[in-house]
Amino acid sequence: MPCGPGKKVCIQRPKGVKDEMYHMYVAVLEEFGANIPFISFEMDVLKFLNVAPSQIRPNSWVFIRGFEILCEALELKPYVGVFFRLLWHEGRE
Repeated sequence: MPCGPGKKVCIQRPKGVKDEMYHMYVAVLEEFGANIPFISFEMDVLKFLNVAPSQIRPNSWVFIRGFEILCEALELKPYVGVFFRLLWHEGRE
């Protein structure tokens, strides 16, 4: 459920909502193009890191979305192993 107008983060569970909920950066959804429900690659990244969506900072979401867009342009399926291998390799140089 989205936050109210002018609010960046919801701090209370909306009335009547009993299901689990998590906080999310607005920019990830509005500016970076991530959608809920997340695609399988995004879910695989979250599972691999063992984190909730709100625990990934917006700048990191940019890398995730960028990799998805690159794979889409190259007509490749995004894989978590390839994604982290590229990040690891890039960080070593």
